[in-house]
Amino acid sequence: MRQIAIITLMMMVAMAAVATTIENRYFALTTPDDSWAVSDDDGAWSRMGARALVSRSDMRRVALDLARIDYLEVPFTPESYLRSQVVERRDIFCKGADSIGAIADTTLLGHPAKTVRFTKHANGHTYQCSATAATVGFGTLFVIQGRQQGQPNVIGRVVSALQMRCDTTTLQGTAQLVKAAQRVLRQHPLVSRGIDEMKAVEMPDTATLQFTVVAPYLTRDAVEVPLFVQAKRAEWFKARDTGTLTDVLLATAMAEGKQLRYVWVDDKNREIGTLLILPEEYR
Repeated sequence: MRQIAIITLMMMVAMAAVATTIENRYFALTTPDDSWAVSDDDGAWSRMGARALVSRSDMRRVALDLARIDYLEVPFTPESYLRSQVVERRDIFCKGADSIGAIADTTLLGHPAKTVRFTKHANGHTYQCSATAATVGFGTLFVIQGRQQGQPNVIGRVVSALQMRCDTTTLQGTAQLVKAAQRVLRQHPLVSRGIDEMKAVEMPDTATLQFTVVAPYLTRDAVEVPLFVQAKRAEWFKARDTGTLTDVLLATAMAEGKQLRYVWVDDKNREIGTLLILPEEYR
């Protein structure tokens, strides 16, 4: 009987230590044990990125530690994003923020970042919080952390275990390589869609216009995808700024204030690259 009791106790301890892993297209995070509640909002954010929530509570279900991790498919400037979301309190988590400090330099997962500290009061408790933003790859990583006043910074150690799964090559690091991707584009030009042809394309009554372009001369082996996408983005916005924009779908998206998602595939229907352009980028 004693052996059975010991085995049962060992099983209970093992079960209590079970970790939970959040995985989506952009990042993965494994919690230390099952005392953490996790929520992956990848589905709700699939049009612009992904969001995950992590928290730990006491026996009364009062939050002790919490974190929210956002990855957006748009490379916002970290300082301006913090100013907009935290200092100006546009982010829903920051609505009740006070004692907001100055934006300072830091690092996030080894990437240069900006951070700001603030205090939040909720359910009779005071939380010491921070928000950090960094340009990671071709998007923005935004992490809000909070811990109940007087609690050790456990959540910071949990967030530090975050692993990025997207391409983390920085925009700055690829600036000199974009020309190489542009040479590939000139070598294998995409077919231009004329106005008459575009009239046959049904414009969906949704927030996002999506169009698939078959590029029979391009494969993932022939072009580095992030550079290809970045070069195409630069090409379109240069055409917009110089008044030579001929892409009817992009012009329609700009006129209607919709998101535009382009998906390039090769002749075997394998995805080469995806580019999402948000309405705020049109301005």
